[in-house]
Amino acid sequence: MPRIPLAALAGDAVLLQVPSRHEIPIEASEIFGGMLLSYTSNGAPPPGAGAVPMPQDNLAIVVSLLNFMEEFVLAHELAHIMNRDAERLESGAVSHWDAEYQADRLAAHVVTALACRAGHAFGVAFAGCDLALTMLHYLDVALATLQYGAKPFTWISATHPDALSRRDSLHSCLDDMTPPDVPAAADAARMVCRLTDVLLGRLWRLTAPALMLAFDEGTRPSSIWRDHLTTSVAIADGLMDPVKGAYGHVAN
Repeated sequence: MPRIPLAALAGDAVLLQVPSRHEIPIEASEIFGGMLLSYTSNGAPPPGAGAVPMPQDNLAIVVSLLNFMEEFVLAHELAHIMNRDAERLESGAVSHWDAEYQADRLAAHVVTALACRAGHAFGVAFAGCDLALTMLHYLDVALATLQYGAKPFTWISATHPDALSRRDSLHSCLDDMTPPDVPAAADAARMVCRLTDVLLGRLWRLTAPALMLAFDEGTRPSSIWRDHLTTSVAIADGLMDPVKGAYGHVAN
């Protein structure tokens, strides 16, 4: 990412001043592609192994984004409990997909509200929630690419919407969860999300051909992903765009 001043972590107006253009170091694509291939083909590395190198710049915002990503995942699961989704699903009061959308929205609202209360920029907290779903998308596309190669694939899960649909749902509620006393908050959130979208989209374009080559050479997803692949992704009709991959679009 472009160099982001520490003041931006606590000020949405400062975030809006971050330059939008940035040259991605070649090492970034090597790390992104290598970690994605390793995680999909071998599973999670043992504790302390396979760590991503610390960035030379933006360490503070990287740590903040990672923390907010983790908080969003935890808050999402707690939201299912708070919403009594097990009971609602059993009674037919809500569909599986709607339950996921609602849990995402509640989780993001909790994460951003707590972040603002602690003095953090709303835009960074919301971007962490967005980034968690974005990376689930790239994981799914990478898994499907290693599973099916050049064959087109589509999303089939009956219990979870695809990650980009969940992200679109989250963005539709952005204005509702933005603190009214911070005029720049919504714009700052959109800016950071757009910035990470562009960066990850470029990294994926460099990674997709390597995954296709790995498939041709016989690499397949780890067995830990078997159930997920069986229930979530299937071969579809038509031709696949190797850059866009699963269900015909990529986050950028």
